[in-house]
Amino acid sequence: MPTINRTMGDAYVAFLDVLGFKALVENNSHEELSQIYDKALLGGMSLGLSNRQYATVNGPDGRVLTNDTTAVPVNSLIVSDSIIIWTEDDSGRSFQDIVSVVRGVLAHSCFEGLPLRGAISVGPVSWVESRLGSATHNIQSSVFGVGLTKAYQLENNQEWAGCVVADESVSRFLGKIGGDSSAKLITELGRALGLLEYWVPFKDRCAKMVVVDWVNHPEVQARTKSVADAFHRHRKSTSSASVVDRVSTETKQENTVRFVRHVFPAADNEGMAAVFAAFSP
Repeated sequence: MPTINRTMGDAYVAFLDVLGFKALVENNSHEELSQIYDKALLGGMSLGLSNRQYATVNGPDGRVLTNDTTAVPVNSLIVSDSIIIWTEDDSGRSFQDIVSVVRGVLAHSCFEGLPLRGAISVGPVSWVESRLGSATHNIQSSVFGVGLTKAYQLENNQEWAGCVVADESVSRFLGKIGGDSSAKLITELGRALGLLEYWVPFKDRCAKMVVVDWVNHPEVQARTKSVADAFHRHRKSTSSASVVDRVSTETKQENTVRFVRHVFPAADNEGMAAVFAAFSP
């Protein structure tokens, strides 16, 4: 494989992290971990990337419905428990694309028991991929740049499962479409894009920021019980966990449930853990 090196300039970048991944690895066999990873993380990623686009393909038992990823508008890379999603540029369309994809990934992954925490930033980013001519598996694939670094730093400081949008990203988007304030984004575009303003719980403070509303995703509408359970599914919490780890998990869980109730007041209705919208190929 020839080396592919693309310096793309400014782009929107999302960094997402699986909460409780260390416990997930420690408390499951590798075979169980592989099954969880394939269904919950890779499956949730595929659903988010396809952005509610489906196609029928030939399967062993006839035609089956599957995610259509042929027109995915963003790039992505998964390394262990970290997900990186980035756009081709910093246009207004690219901002809408990354928000839509991230929203789907958050919603579907939480439904499968893997709550994610993330941030969307903007800045220079490059992508490098190459494969060595060897008998062993040697593929180098990397994304780097200020845009990614800022997204990682913003993600790592939050105390919940959710995704914030950096102020600079909001300003860049509004500038591209001729807007001049976050208020315009929230009132005129927020509902359509799945964004709203919220007091985000950080480790050292709370700050009012634009966040992704993954709770009211068109295909998966969260319930407080299913969201709370997601922090403990797949043996992520055990009696052997340290007091510090238990308190940390409980804090993030409580903050996330509070957000779910804020954006979806009927979330305590446990008639269903989640609601999937009907779709047709």
